[in-house]
Amino acid sequence: MASLALQRAIAETYAAFGALPCPRRLHASPLRDADAILRDLRSASLAALPDAAIAPYSRWAITTVGTEQDFRHFLPRILELAATDADWSGAEPPIIADRILRAGWAHWPPVEREPVADLLTAAFAEALERGFRGGTRADDWLCGMAMLGLQLAEPLACWRADSSGEAALVLANFIWLQHDNLRDGGAAQGFWKDVPAAAQKQVGAWLIDPETVAQLRAATRLPSPEDGWEIQQALSVLGFT
Repeated sequence: MASLALQRAIAETYAAFGALPCPRRLHASPLRDADAILRDLRSASLAALPDAAIAPYSRWAITTVGTEQDFRHFLPRILELAATDADWSGAEPPIIADRILRAGWAHWPPVEREPVADLLTAAFAEALERGFRGGTRADDWLCGMAMLGLQLAEPLACWRADSSGEAALVLANFIWLQHDNLRDGGAAQGFWKDVPAAAQKQVGAWLIDPETVAQLRAATRLPSPEDGWEIQQALSVLGFT
């Protein structure tokens, strides 16, 4: 069950883009079957489209299938499934963020930008609480937020204040994924390479802060005893044992 904050943000996102019509045709690369994709996309109402019907479009949107306006019509359902469906097989938050940028995010009115930002923030908080129990990782939501130029201070503070074993384990995994860049003050592996330099520096500095070591060492109630190994590996990357 999604949190009230996430449910509210999802509803507001549907409302913000509700006036955009479902496309009657899709322009697509010859490598894509535009008619089949559109048939799937029109197989149910937007809010009821299953993963299998919208996931392929989500991965290819704008780059090889459809226009910016088409994407904005489908965006509420894409974000809803990415945030609530543990089996979602469509695009990851950084890829969704890339498509949002391609769709003219910088020029969207506040009535469209604000619910999307709220949805990403709520999805991050929920993913942080869930840890690795299915669904998209919190750091992927954080990356999507950073790509869109959203403020990261609040989500980072939320992560730091979370004393659960799940939050510490996700943090340890994030450190391990970014370990080659930590000592340079950046977080530029994988999708993070597409994040503005200032946000990379902010997150990198947050990761190597002494409070990160304290948060990892304070983690006691881990999901399983074996997870202590990941905590120790992260501490080793940071130069502690």
